[in-house]
Amino acid sequence: MIITWRGRCALCECPLDVVFEPEGGDEERWLREYEEFYPHQLVGTNDAVSLENNASRYKRAGGAWVRACKSCLEKGTRLRVNPRITGNLEIGLSRFRRAKSDAMTLGELEHWATSMARFFKNRRALENL
Repeated sequence: MIITWRGRCALCECPLDVVFEPEGGDEERWLREYEEFYPHQLVGTNDAVSLENNASRYKRAGGAWVRACKSCLEKGTRLRVNPRITGNLEIGLSRFRRAKSDAMTLGELEHWATSMARFFKNRRALENL
């Protein structure tokens, strides 16, 4: 299973446009089973894994267009461009805090992918018997 994404959100650093590429016919079937039976436990919901909030959109921030996730766009998260704030960031008086979004973060995606790899390994062992 190859998992790729096309960029990161400029506001919350979540991966954008996540794509799963199964390496064989069995992996595609197992992926559907895994998505159905193993919900996303990190968020605390009983829903199946949803990457629809990780879809990329374009948002205007400080005179430039940046790529943002659907969650940040709908919440109205802003990237503030202010000379005083930028100066404080540069000299270390304050820190830049990323916005909390509903999109799946990179750590959550890694955790989900490792548990999916374990699921695939168990399925291979069961079907080869």
